[in-house]
Amino acid sequence: MGEEEWKGKAMNHNGDGNKMVETPRTDAEGVDIYGDAYMVPRPKDGDYVSADFARQLERELQEAQERIRLLIAERDSARQQADQNWKLREEFTALLGTDDVKEAVRELKRWKEYQISTTQTK
Repeated sequence: MGEEEWKGKAMNHNGDGNKMVETPRTDAEGVDIYGDAYMVPRPKDGDYVSADFARQLERELQEAQERIRLLIAERDSARQQADQNWKLREEFTALLGTDDVKEAVRELKRWKEYQISTTQTK
């Protein structure tokens, strides 16, 4: 999924139902720190969130990033194992004429038994 596609899925509608916002949770938590005070120029209401909410978002981001790292490591490990299994199957095919693991193991056991029986008769 591309970044633009991901951003599109992450966005939600704000209260007016038409405009898309990329930060629905932050926008919902926005506070007017100025109250009725008159300031020129005055930032629009909701441009600020509490430090507690910002910390919560930061903790969630760290947890999500760690989860992503773990998932990537699991994916890489699974790919490596699949590659090893594929190489093993290729070797079985080259040596034993089959890529079926069970059949290859049976063939190897037969070879081992044959080797043992021929060394005992010598």
